Amino acid sequence: MRFAIEPTSYAGYEARELVDTGGGLAATFLPGLGMVGVSLLHRGEELLGRTDNLPRYASEGSTLGIPLLHPWANRLGGSSYTAAGRAVELDPGSPLLHLEEHGLPIHGVAGPRLPWRLTGERATADGAVLEAELHYATPELLAVFPFPHALRQRIVLGPGGLTVTTTLSPSGETAVPVAFGIAVTGS
Repeated sequence: MRFAIEPTSYAGYEARELVDTGGGLAATFLPGLGMVGVSLLHRGEELLGRTDNLPRYASEGSTLGIPLLHPWANRLGGSSYTAAGRAVELDPGSPLLHLEEHGLPIHGVAGPRLPWRLTGERATADGAVLEAELHYATPELLAVFPFPHALRQRIVLGPGGLTVTTTLSPSGETAVPVAFGIAVTGS
């Protein structure tokens, strides 16, 4: 079959490699470290940059590969913000936050701290599909972003390349302001 998903390890972490043998493309994601994409190979050439930064990413949530930036992308102007009428005071010492060089929270919760769970993986004639979900509902996560919700990711390696689809659904009665992003660090 042209497409496959291979359970593997990457630098000692559980990984899933999605493979397109016909197109010479392979993508590797780490479910236990925030579903970060750590490798995108095209005919043996690595297309992602900063893939050697995995230990720092695992400990601090620093820049690496293809991360989901959630619940906000980019940096905040300080340790407090207001969203949907709610004022939030962040603890800069929280292990959930990654701070940039000026001490400002950047990219929401550090990716490795987001507890993703694999919900499906399959290879078909049309592509390799990896699915995962995250329930953003623990007191620690809600202290950073007080809007309970569920995230679902569907990662597909198909004939046209790699597609990452992220869906957010409110878990409570409150609407959830959306400001997430996916960054790709090229080589």
